[in-house]
Amino acid sequence: MLQLASQLFTGLVALLSAMGLLFTVFDIFQFRSEILRWWKQRKELTASVVALATADHFVAHVIQLGGQFSTVRSLNVRVDSEGGWYLNPPERFVVVWWTRGGDLMHVSATDFAEKRGGFVPVSYKDCTGKVTKLTGGTCAVPIPNMRNEYEIRFARTRRSS
Repeated sequence: MLQLASQLFTGLVALLSAMGLLFTVFDIFQFRSEILRWWKQRKELTASVVALATADHFVAHVIQLGGQFSTVRSLNVRVDSEGGWYLNPPERFVVVWWTRGGDLMHVSATDFAEKRGGFVPVSYKDCTGKVTKLTGGTCAVPIPNMRNEYEIRFARTRRSS
């Protein structure tokens, strides 16, 4: 009986040791994954800061589908100078929201873009090619059709601090 209890105890200790080793391996993998994710985000943030530092303006291309009350949209942000390049992810540079009535779409620069050069919307072009100049820190565009396409130009008002 004592020998059986000793064998059960040894088996239990071996099982718990194996489980501890397995969980340690999983924890090390999770820690490694978090470090790599942090490093990737830091690298992307640095690339975004450099991209904004070299640009004097950028253009947000917004396509809204579904007409009034619809929040379905496509967004890309690009710089048109020196051959042009995209600023990714676009949500880091431009924010889009709608009025409660659903008849206006607002587009403005994010805090990130404002801190890194004071970017503000200066004009927008609708799908007919009509350019409208803006004043203020936000761009309110109407939603008249089922498919609405706008290009909002953001310009630097100051150098980053």
